[in-house]
Amino acid sequence: LWVGVPIVVAIALSFTSYDVITSARFTGLANYATILSDTLFWRSVLHNVVIAAVGIPISMFLALVFAVLLNRTMPAQGLF
Repeated sequence: LWVGVPIVVAIALSFTSYDVITSARFTGLANYATILSDTLFWRSVLHNVVIAAVGIPISMFLALVFAVLLNRTMPAQGLF
């Protein structure tokens, strides 16, 4: 309920032209047509894909390196 209702409201509002001052006006798929034809949108999608393609492997590699380092026998490990 706490997750579903805001998702449904957001999806419903995405089909309208709405701001805080005026009432919502149904626009159908016009908002989606506008964003899909916007070059700034596609540039931001590309940037997000590049960040994910570079950042995820790097973070996984670093996590593996630290896990291997922490799994080694360390001096004075028997004290704990």
